[in-house]
Amino acid sequence: MFKYKYDNCFIWIEVEQSVLNRRVDTRVDEMVNASSFCSYLIFESKYNNGSN
Repeated sequence: MFKYKYDNCFIWIEVEQSVLNRRVDTRVDEMVNASSFCSYLIFESKYNNGSN
């Protein structure tokens, strides 16, 4: 009847809410810091006139 393009695989990990919150907070902080640094590099390369 229906043919699926992909096989499915579900992985379930059980963890306390406090552990999950801490891991998510850390990951978000890492992503924000990486984005901020990348934005700084773009700004620097765009507006640096070489007078440093």
